[in-house]
This record gives sequence, C-alpha cells and structure tokens, in this order.
Amino acid sequence: MFAGVRPLARVGWAILGMASTSLPVWAQNDGPRQRCYDAAKIDPDQAIGACAALIQAGRFIAGEPANLYANRGLAHSRKGDADKALADYEQALKLNPRLGATFSNRCDLYGQRTQYELALRDCDRALQINPRHANAYLNRGLVHQRKGDAEKALADYDQALRLQPKFPAVLANRCKLHSDANRHEAAIADCDQALQLEPNLFSALLHRGLTWARQGQYDKAIADYDRAIALRPTDALVRDNRGRALARKREWSRAIAEFDEAIRLGKRDVGILIERGDALRATGELERALADYDAALALDPRNAEAWLSRGLVFVRQRQFDRAIAEFDIAIEADPSYAPAFRWRAAARGEMGRVEEAIGDYGEAIRLSPDWAVAWNGRCWLRALRDKLEEALVDCNEALRLDPAAAYILDSRGLVFLKMGRFAAAAADYDAAVKLRPDNAHALFGRGLALLRKGDVETGTADLDKAKGINPKIAETYAAYGLQP
Repeated sequence: MFAGVRPLARVGWAILGMASTSLPVWAQNDGPRQRCYDAAKIDPDQAIGACAALIQAGRFIAGEPANLYANRGLAHSRKGDADKALADYEQALKLNPRLGATFSNRCDLYGQRTQYELALRDCDRALQINPRHANAYLNRGLVHQRKGDAEKALADYDQALRLQPKFPAVLANRCKLHSDANRHEAAIADCDQALQLEPNLFSALLHRGLTWARQGQYDKAIADYDRAIALRPTDALVRDNRGRALARKREWSRAIAEFDEAIRLGKRDVGILIERGDALRATGELERALADYDAALALDPRNAEAWLSRGLVFVRQRQFDRAIAEFDIAIEADPSYAPAFRWRAAARGEMGRVEEAIGDYGEAIRLSPDWAVAWNGRCWLRALRDKLEEALVDCNEALRLDPAAAYILDSRGLVFLKMGRFAAAAADYDAAVKLRPDNAHALFGRGLALLRKGDVETGTADLDKAKGINPKIAETYAAYGLQP
C-alpha cells in the first residue's frame, strides 16, 4: 500500500571565539580597568562604559590605549554592534599592530558578516604574530566552516585542540562539523566532552540536539533543546529546532506552539513557514497551512517544497486535479525534486491515470534510487494492472531497502495473491499483521490466501476480523478482482 514521506529538518548554528587583552597583575585591583579588561566575560554595557571612561580620562599605563580600544571593540561585538566594534578594532590596531587577539576577534566579526577574505587575512595575521593562538585557529576554522570548506575547518579545530585540549568552544564547533558530515558518533563524543568541561555551553547543547535528531533520537534531541532554551529562552533557532523534533514525533500541537514562538522571536524564513504549515496540515487546519505555504512562496516563489506542500493540502481534500497542478509547478521549479514526482504519481493513481502514475514513480526512482516508498508505489500500481512480474521486482527492491515495512509486505502479499502463490502471500501478509495487528487490508489478504490454501477456519476468522475493522474491505479486494 501507499506510504508518505516528510522533508528533513533544516537547521542553523553560530558560535564566537573571542579573547580580551590581558590586564597586568599590578592593576587587577583597579575596578574600572578590571571591568574593561573583562570585556569577554561581563555585561557588555559595563565593559563599554569602563573602557570609555578610561579612554576619556587619558590616564594610561604603558601601551594601554590600544588595549582599551580593543576591549571596547570586543564588548561592542558581543552586544551585536558590528560597526562600532570594527571602528574600535581599527583604532586599536593602528596604535598597536601586534595585537594578535584583536586580529583574531576582527576575523570572527568579518566571518559573521560573510566577509570571508577579510576574515581569513586577519586570522592569518593573528597566527603570524602568535602561532600558538588557539582562539585564532578556532575563528579561522569557523570561517572555513561557514564557507563550506570542512577539511580546512577540521584542520584548524584539530590544531586548536592540540594547543588547548580542553577548549569547549572548539569541541562544540567540531561536533557540528562531524554532525554535518554524518559522523554522528564523533559528533556526540565532541559535544559530550564540551559539556563535561562547560555544562551550560549553549552551542554544544544545540549541536548535540541536532545530531540526536539526525539519528532519529528525538527524545534525546528534545532534552538537549530543553536545556538550551532554559539558558536562552528567547533564542528563535533552538525553538525552531525543538519544534522540528516534536513534529517528527507527530506531537503536532506542541510543534506548532514552538514554531509560533520562534516566529514571534523573529525567525520567519521559508523553512519554518513550511514546517509550521506541515504541522497545521497534519492537524487538519488546512486554511492556516495554505497561508503559511503562501507566505513561504512570497519569500521564495520558486520553492519546490512549498508548492509540493500546497499540493498535499489538496490531496487531503481529495481535489486531485488541483493537487496535480501544484505538483506540476514544483517539478517546473525543480525538475530533480523526487517527492513532487512521487506525490503526482499518487494523485494520478487516485484519478485512475495509472500509466502516467507509473511513469512518475519511475522518474522518482531515477532521481532517488534508494527510496523504498517510490519502489513500493510503482509495485502497487503494476499489481493493480496485473503486471505481476514487474510488480514483484519493484516490491522486492522496496523490501531490500526497507525490510521491515508493513506497507511493502502488504503490497507484495497482493502480488503473490494475484500470482496464485498463496503460501508466499500468506507469509507476507502474516509479517505485515505482526507489524500492524489492526491492518484490515493485510488481514483480509491473509484470509484469502489461507482460504485458497484450504485453511477455511483460520481464513474465515481473518476475513471477519478485517471486516470488523473496515466494513468496506471486501469491496476493496473485489475491485482488485479478488473475492472469497
């Protein structure tokens, strides 16, 4: 029988690697100086005020003005005021071109602004000044990671950890790097170590949660997201991620609440609108779902996934013509988007356009050869058309890809039943019933197979049980040309 598929999650990330210039030991009892030099740790406004007061007073220790500008720039950066931070960094480096930490911090800031060449130039300069500057390796690795150069990012993170083995921020970033490359075991190990060193490290909780989610371990992902939200209740990204994990568990109402909050906090992109629309569609709130898909398309009119999701609303309403029109647009927008072919096949099949549907399943298989759902869909339609040998090839491939899928076993059971291979049909239906005991279709099919084998008592019991679950199941099988 048919089975659905949902898109994978879309996620993001960020982490800073900052360092203050150091305060001389003899000045550590000087309150304003201490606050300025602690710019990486304390409230940014306090640090900015302390640094500004010292600059305005004009009473400096040797070489200090550069450090004051550098630390005030760091505080501005932490506050999110990039322009003021860059101005202070520029002034600091004019006064002292040997401030490696400031080059490293400016590298990080340029990286956040996607000015990658400027960022790499600054990190390289920081490492020329001090080849053992672990923070500069962290920041350069982050620039490479943002650029998509995973190999160079990993090399920089590894070097940072050789210099400073207990560096939670590097471990958290490397965790994400491994996670994005599907090296999940290595990712979890890095995030675990980061959290052992710094139990409330937000980025490590975020990245470990993402890694659990990618492995389908949604309860563990949600537990990490819960801890991250406790640390940053107004972070829209982690709210979005928790919503996605809840959606994968089909906890639709909770997922919608998370998406609502993430959007309220400012995360209103194509991905979250589609995700919330999908959750609304699952709960039957179809008009609200369409509104979200339309909002996504206003941001990206060529987004194939949004057009697909609109089509699925019409599938649910059994308006198959309208659904096909949406799937057509999705395919035009992205001819390599296999789900659009798979769902157009399903809609065409419902309308009796079986040969067209078989062709669409073939295209979905060509684009995504490891997709068991598409192989099963074509098997099913070929079985209904009595193309039984071809159907059997398709169902066998679907089961090779997903050996414990009840819906595929049910499909192959029908193929065997129509081929007259009653023992094989009974075995497939039996396996499907064990996986889903309330499956009326498999129960009725098993009953027919057992009757054909001569086991009247057990076969009749199966037929009666199936009718109790679905009173119209006998009509369904009659349409296949199969009756007791």
